[in-house]
Amino acid sequence: MSASLQSHRDRFKPQEWQRLMKVSALYAQRFRERVLNNHDRSARTGEEILGITLTRMQKGCDGYAFKDGDILFFYYLCRCCRRTVLTLPRHDASSAADDRQPMEADDTPAVLTEQAALAFLQRRGRLEPFLSFVKEQKLKGKLRAYGTGFPRYGAQHCEVAQIAKELRVTPATVDKYRSRLRELLEEFELERTRSHPA
Repeated sequence: MSASLQSHRDRFKPQEWQRLMKVSALYAQRFRERVLNNHDRSARTGEEILGITLTRMQKGCDGYAFKDGDILFFYYLCRCCRRTVLTLPRHDASSAADDRQPMEADDTPAVLTEQAALAFLQRRGRLEPFLSFVKEQKLKGKLRAYGTGFPRYGAQHCEVAQIAKELRVTPATVDKYRSRLRELLEEFELERTRSHPA
């Protein structure tokens, strides 16, 4: 499932969007400083990098498409900011022959998998709270079974066909469940941010 920038923006309240932009610009600035070691005399600010990134995202430039594997919009935005920093022309002596940085390896999975969701939640120590959040959503039928069972599928590295067989659904339905899982992850993170503002 591909998603437009506007469809993601609509999920945030205005103050949450402003905070997201501020944090993303700061991330872009720090990434530029770390990668370029302040040797780039153009010294673009994080806000400028974010602006370029958002424009490229809106235009659908190559490499700026949202992937289900990005899981959360913030991480998608950070990935795109990294891409922008690494593709901007450099203005220092060491880059006279080649003014473009090599691209970073993009190891984002093409689709959200149960393994990726499980690893994401475990890294943040939020698996149990997320499972409680899923139960509160009152999902119905096989989607509920998937929502509570995805950690087991992830731990056992189940393929789509295995999950489909166990739930007695088609592989295409599992893909829809994965998209719903990503939406639930986003909602969970948004709710957590709202209840613990910085």
